[in-house]
Amino acid sequence: DGASRVLRALGLDDAEPVIETAGGLVLEAQRPVTVLASSWSGPVTLRPGETVAVEPRRGSNWTVVAVSGGLKVPLRLGSASADTLGGIVPFPIADGVVIELGAVRGPAIGIPDLVVAPHPGDRAVVSPGPRLDWFDDGAIERLWSGPWTVAASSRIGVRLDGPVLTRVETGELPSEGLVAGAIQVPPDGRPIVMGPDHPVTGGYPVIGIVHRRDLAMVLDRAVGGRIGFVPP
Repeated sequence: DGASRVLRALGLDDAEPVIETAGGLVLEAQRPVTVLASSWSGPVTLRPGETVAVEPRRGSNWTVVAVSGGLKVPLRLGSASADTLGGIVPFPIADGVVIELGAVRGPAIGIPDLVVAPHPGDRAVVSPGPRLDWFDDGAIERLWSGPWTVAASSRIGVRLDGPVLTRVETGELPSEGLVAGAIQVPPDGRPIVMGPDHPVTGGYPVIGIVHRRDLAMVLDRAVGGRIGFVPP
């Protein structure tokens, strides 16, 4: 959603690549350019040689950045996205990298698009998963009641601290297909919510699935942040 908002505000479409950053990103203009990040309340116009720093808003893990004209970067398998688990990185972004920009097109930034929507709430809908029988009675209720704190986060997934989700089946589970939002539970009882770079299969039982519309909020919560789950 954040990517779509900044793209629309700059007159671009959803096919244009954006930069996703966890912070520490400094951009320097080599031509007049307008920059907008999902953590800002409005755009910034840079002249050649001027710089701007991009950081997520307080309590968030990620922010996305778009620039007028769009980013012209190589694609792999039809995508500019980096797959951190598979090591597929079509265009690594590092110090000194020059990113080519396209020609500016479309109308000027619209006033209704200047203000980025506020950060969503802290409760996500979770449906029961396919392996409830691997857990003790009341495990799904403990998942819904929480509370949960983000212990670690990456594009692969988010590890949570909170009530222990005790497994009654301790053996090996043959690898099963995973989707983004699946909540796997390792033997230590600490759930992991799968993110966009999740493996396609996994050997931990899935106790629940985060609803698609709430997944971005869960993945964007900063380490130490609180998350609540509710039944559908």
